[in-house]
Amino acid sequence: MDNFQLTSQCRLNKENQWFRRHFYISSYFYFLFIHTTIKNNTLSLLNNPISP
Repeated sequence: MDNFQLTSQCRLNKENQWFRRHFYISSYFYFLFIHTTIKNNTLSLLNNPISP
């Protein structure tokens, strides 16, 4: 019983670590994507100012 709980806990920790790493990586790429999109939009707006 204790041994089983221990192994399941260990597996859960491993899955949590993997999930956390995956989450960080995906959020980082998401942030990068948003950042470049905003930068490109700002640059295009600066290059082509909207005339009133």
